[in-house]
Amino acid sequence: MCPKFIDPSRRGAPDRIVMLPGHPSYFVELKRQRLGHLKSWQARYHDDIRSAGQRVWVLKGDADVNAFFIEIDLCH
Repeated sequence: MCPKFIDPSRRGAPDRIVMLPGHPSYFVELKRQRLGHLKSWQARYHDDIRSAGQRVWVLKGDADVNAFFIEIDLCH
């Protein structure tokens, strides 16, 4: 599952929560390859998630998506 993540209490939430069998939940922000960058409120939200001991990935393009799958050991 990869539902859109919306936090009605504040802006800056990552775009998706990736949920896979046998894995923790992954927070993923998707950006355009050359044009996309984090806004300050997104960076603060991501910092808060990391402060809670979770990980957040910012993915720009196919290469980042492939690297994400390799990092979470989805591709052997």
